[in-house]
Amino acid sequence: MVTDRHRPVARRGATSIVGLLALVLAAAGACSTSASDGGDGTDGSTAPRAATGTSLPLAHATATTAPAPGAPVVLDAQAPASVACAAEGTTQVPISYSTADATQVAVLVDGTQAPGLSGADGERTVDVPCDGRPHVLVVVAIGEDGTTGTQSIVVTTESFGAPPG
Repeated sequence: MVTDRHRPVARRGATSIVGLLALVLAAAGACSTSASDGGDGTDGSTAPRAATGTSLPLAHATATTAPAPGAPVVLDAQAPASVACAAEGTTQVPISYSTADATQVAVLVDGTQAPGLSGADGERTVDVPCDGRPHVLVVVAIGEDGTTGTQSIVVTTESFGAPPG
């Protein structure tokens, strides 16, 4: 009898990502902020905004589960807390992250996996709808055996309307 332990890593990783999605979205919905951190869900640090030279607060990831020993874990994940964009389509949001015990990383945007997998540490961009709403980005660290660890970040898009024609 073939057990789950003997499934190909890619298939187990994809199955685990989908299974963790429900947990991550439930945890993200239950998150709250406190007055001690300014109430905006950040610790007050800022990141440069290339287009205007101003800075925006960073959205720091929140751990969704305690990792088992040797399991992959997202050590840090950051993205801008808000991004200004045109009223239609999508905008690219940069994410930086570091992991432990992971061989690759997937990113989910509002529950849908962004195309491609990335290395265990680094930066990448993902497309986020420009609709003036908050969006949940989930960084999924995938271990060699297909196990996963996640952290979520909430990024809000700020729609400024279509440019004059």
